[in-house]
Amino acid sequence: LQVTGRIEEIVSALLSFSRPSEIRKVRHDLRETLEESLELISFQAKTQNINITKDFLSSPLSVQGDKSQLKQLFLNIFLNSIQAMPSGGEMKVEALLKDGRKAVVAVSDTGEGIPEQNLDRIFDPFFTTKKGGTGLGLSICYNIAKSQQGDIEVRSRVGQGTTTLISLPSL
Repeated sequence: LQVTGRIEEIVSALLSFSRPSEIRKVRHDLRETLEESLELISFQAKTQNINITKDFLSSPLSVQGDKSQLKQLFLNIFLNSIQAMPSGGEMKVEALLKDGRKAVVAVSDTGEGIPEQNLDRIFDPFFTTKKGGTGLGLSICYNIAKSQQGDIEVRSRVGQGTTTLISLPSL
């Protein structure tokens, strides 16, 4: 039964990767999408002794984008951060406006970090260093960011943690 569940998980990830759903762009406050995604991982973070801090722009951070796809993108990034800190740590989520035209979300953690030789491959489909990982999570994130006319970048140092930067056009 456990194998069947794992197969379903892999097939679902493959379908998400190969056949992205129709994009429904609507104007919304990106801070709300971030809050909803954080709510989904809050229990897991708490049970793993991970402290989450938020530093959001005080005024609305309006974007024109597919809210459910952006939620999936942030959820994947948050889960990666949590998985990089199995013994606890800090995750900081910042949301700000850059140059008056870009909504930027920075997700930083105090996790294990990514070896430099792997950084160039992290968005490649099926590349993973996680036991039991599909290697599709960050590929899906990359595709979502690009479909929203945005960008995604990862900076990391082994033993010091990782910061993922997502930028999206703001309104």
